[in-house]
Amino acid sequence: MIGAKANLKSSEGVFEKKSYPICNECGSDEIILKDPYMTCSRCGITLDSEILSPQIGDFSHHAPLDREHALTLIGSHNEQKGSLDPSTLDRLNRMQNYRSNDKKRIKEAREMILRILNNMQIPTNALTIVVLNKYIEIYDAFPNSRNLRSAEKIIPLLIFCYCKVCNVIINEANLCEKSGISKQIFNGLKKMVYPLVLEYQKYRLTGKKDYVSRLLFKFINFFFENDPNIHTEFKNISNKLLHKLWNQIQNKSEENIAGIIATSTFFYLEKVFGERLGNLNKTQICN
Repeated sequence: MIGAKANLKSSEGVFEKKSYPICNECGSDEIILKDPYMTCSRCGITLDSEILSPQIGDFSHHAPLDREHALTLIGSHNEQKGSLDPSTLDRLNRMQNYRSNDKKRIKEAREMILRILNNMQIPTNALTIVVLNKYIEIYDAFPNSRNLRSAEKIIPLLIFCYCKVCNVIINEANLCEKSGISKQIFNGLKKMVYPLVLEYQKYRLTGKKDYVSRLLFKFINFFFENDPNIHTEFKNISNKLLHKLWNQIQNKSEENIAGIIATSTFFYLEKVFGERLGNLNKTQICN
């Protein structure tokens, strides 16, 4: 214990000259009176009227002499106000470890999303946020599911769903390749993940046809950009076929639907335009 004439400052800010130990932690004599305790204004340690000299060389361990079997005070001043029995300390430690691991997991998930989207040359701003939030939601909702908590397995599927929801054209095979997930695992998890993404369920009811229209438009622009007549005719006929056959083919994948419509339109236009279709064939359309 170090004795000295310390400058004691009350809670009203008035300094008083009294004999009191200097703070063992930092050596400061700036002591704030907060009945029944006193606090060092420099390091924040809470002191009682008498303190025990530390037994293990750690000055953050203080115990009052006027209470029998008193608990050692560890941690910040706010933590010292509460109960610091062993079970509480264990709970605080577990909470701190959980928060640290949680931050690390979220950071790694975000980096994975950005890497996949950048490799596929897909705009990242809006998609990164919605995919990451949905991953966190699913992770917290299924504590006992290894598959649904695996970022490597779930994130590619969430990217696939939200690209469709946001009307961003995405190739499933390319996604599997860029994300490093096997086609078998990807297909196997679809039934687990799709029902959890409510936006995707809504998309399948109201937005799927528009997505297929975009696929067809991309196909038309690629093959017939330099022939306005074929471009216009192909677009009109494919849209009519899509609306006419939708009820029969809507349960197929978007790529299969687009392939069916494009192939049917191609066979019709082949009779009208003949050689003007060039070397385009059914295989090229399906690919």
